[in-house]
Amino acid sequence: MIKLGVPYSELNTQLDIVNTREDEAVAFAAGVELAGKESYIYIQDDGLLNCLNAFTTLLIPYNIPIFISVYSRKDNLEHHKVATELAGKLCQILGQKTLSTAFFNL
Repeated sequence: MIKLGVPYSELNTQLDIVNTREDEAVAFAAGVELAGKESYIYIQDDGLLNCLNAFTTLLIPYNIPIFISVYSRKDNLEHHKVATELAGKLCQILGQKTLSTAFFNL
């Protein structure tokens, strides 16, 4: 399994492919899956919202299955609260499509 994502200091996971943006990780994961390997993406809740276009124009229409772990920041400052709330709802919606999602707090 190939682990992808954007580095975050509180994420205690060694990534196989380090990405600069979350939607870039989605594109890489799609390529990994099309190459016949499994991918696993770690995405911060804010970054999940950046991926919406990649989900709706690449993964869902072409039925490319990937597993995504979405994590919420520990500090959860005021400007992150909206993203955290939306990310949880988005995970529920996407879970009904081709994506497997898990939402957790660090």
